[in-house]
Amino acid sequence: MLRKIKIIEKSSGNLLALYPVRMEFPDYFDEEYFDEAWMFAIYDGVVDPDKRSDYNIEFVGEAPPEMVIV
Repeated sequence: MLRKIKIIEKSSGNLLALYPVRMEFPDYFDEEYFDEAWMFAIYDGVVDPDKRSDYNIEFVGEAPPEMVIV
């Protein structure tokens, strides 16, 4: 299954990042997918890596196959 994960800044409500992921590991917990998206956001420079609690990370729907990066 293909899903999207969004990262939102809590204080402003701004959508900072949207990452498509392939849900292919049945033993993964949602948090493990969120951890991967968080690492992408750090790499992309859109979040402060020391303040994860300042952001909401959640699933937002299905992603089209051409968007999948994980």
